[in-house]
Amino acid sequence: ASVAFWNEYGTKIIPPRPFFRDTIKEQKSNWAKLAKDAIGMGYSVDHTLGLVGAQMQTDIQYTIMTFTTPPNAPYTVMKKGTQSPLRHTLLMHDSIKFEVINE
Repeated sequence: ASVAFWNEYGTKIIPPRPFFRDTIKEQKSNWAKLAKDAIGMGYSVDHTLGLVGAQMQTDIQYTIMTFTTPPNAPYTVMKKGTQSPLRHTLLMHDSIKFEVINE
């Protein structure tokens, strides 16, 4: 969570890479439509939330895998051997999960 926060908002030496906020801004209407359609088709609330959660996870992971701007610094590219912001170890990508809790 800390690494995601530092990347999302930046630090003194790392520029912000808002993968989470950008995905929400771009996809929130699609997620709302998915929820509305699922409820309209008779799915339970828990099932609907599971569908929407899975789509949110997929969309955020897609943003991580396609994120390019701002690029890594030349030193970072040299150190990593690639120009791939947010994807060095894929730990952040693989850490994106969701859970539906029914209380």
